[in-house]
Amino acid sequence: MVWSLGRKEDKPQVNYLLNKYCNQQNFWSVSPKSNDSYLWKSLLEVKDVVLRGSMVVAGKGDSSDMWIQPWIQWLSYEEFRALMEGLNRRLITARTIADISCDGAWNRELVFQIFRGDLGQRIVEIPRILLNHHDQVVWRNHLNGIFTVKSVYCADQSFRFSPRSKIWTSIWKSDVHPWMAMFMWRVLNKVLPTRDKLHFSLDKECLLCGEGLKSCLYIFRECSAVKILWIMRDIPIFCTNIPGNNMKEYVENLLSIFPGSDRSSLINYMGCLFQNIWNARNDKLFKGSNTFFPLIHKKVSDLWNEVSNAEGAKDYVTSIPEGMQRTVGSVNIILMTDASWLEVDACGFSSCDGQFDYW
Repeated sequence: MVWSLGRKEDKPQVNYLLNKYCNQQNFWSVSPKSNDSYLWKSLLEVKDVVLRGSMVVAGKGDSSDMWIQPWIQWLSYEEFRALMEGLNRRLITARTIADISCDGAWNRELVFQIFRGDLGQRIVEIPRILLNHHDQVVWRNHLNGIFTVKSVYCADQSFRFSPRSKIWTSIWKSDVHPWMAMFMWRVLNKVLPTRDKLHFSLDKECLLCGEGLKSCLYIFRECSAVKILWIMRDIPIFCTNIPGNNMKEYVENLLSIFPGSDRSSLINYMGCLFQNIWNARNDKLFKGSNTFFPLIHKKVSDLWNEVSNAEGAKDYVTSIPEGMQRTVGSVNIILMTDASWLEVDACGFSSCDGQFDYW
């Protein structure tokens, strides 16, 4: 609706609103009044979002507010606003593009008086529509200038999408299972309700290991449960060797050390692993269930096999870079410890039967 109002499209609802609220002002320059309807005030709130992605191509110039509507092609909306706010508006009588034009062309003398120097020269070189045509408002964020709801959403949420990360391309590939891709998206966007986000919760410790701050990064990298489950793979990975200050950096760094052909399989496995870790955490929190690692490992393996069969995926990754793995060899019993052995009377360790996955 805002786009239609700005372009003065010949529609009944557009004509009604413009006649009622914009009799004496351009739609882009009108301000809300206390007695305006809620609908009209809501439309005006969205106006700045549309202005940020729009551009005026001048024709006659009489319908375009030169101070508010972006019309200098190479400037972003923020740069355009900064330029216009830096001019002394009280000394400049021009209000529309027509006021700095002459017979459908730029009035060079006025343009150079206002903008001066190289900027003025570049402005008078901006092409114009023929004189007998009205100004056109185009959508600059699309190659063909067509406005879409998706493009205005991207313009409004650009602070969330910039800079663009290649990790999203990897996650939303066709050979990544949609279920795993969605869960990984939730993990990387910090959607999961971990205890570090709950300010009213005094207990911040991890439910699985009883240590550390209950954050996504701790649950899926530092927690002993995750370490054990990563090591129990055919090719063990020491996840704590992967750097990263948050989950997004952690997963990006983990993916970056693998060949491109293996990354989709790794994302599928991470989705299986993280989902079962999260389910085990919820079972302990809401049902009081005990954490039994062989059972979690079996659930991860079963889900991984199901995903692999559904997607025709490879049986996990073919190789692990040096430093991220440690070859176990042909032994049946694996011992693990996460404690210091120096000057202590006792220490704790876990043992795993490599043949039967018993602890």
